Amino acid sequence: MLVTITVPASAPIDAAMPEAEAKAQAAIDSARLSGKRRVSGHVEKVRAGEAGRRIVLEAREIKAAAVVMALPRGAPGRPSLAERSRPCSSSGRAE
Repeated sequence: MLVTITVPASAPIDAAMPEAEAKAQAAIDSARLSGKRRVSGHVEKVRAGEAGRRIVLEAREIKAAAVVMALPRGAPGRPSLAERSRPCSSSGRAE
């Protein structure tokens, strides 16, 4: 599991961001509990616009079979609860 933290351009890439770092670590810890500790994870700091590229590079490095990303609440295209509850095809669209 890779959790990215976007660092503002006005700060050094290794700037301390305790609130964001704690939130990222909590996400990893939660995934570990859900995955019965079979989940490995780490946090990487990136600049705005670099997260997607970093995720793809990481997936290639570890030869990931899939990449799963959560959409923010209220994001356009985020499925409603009813849509998420329906069976899906491989395209991700409800059947």
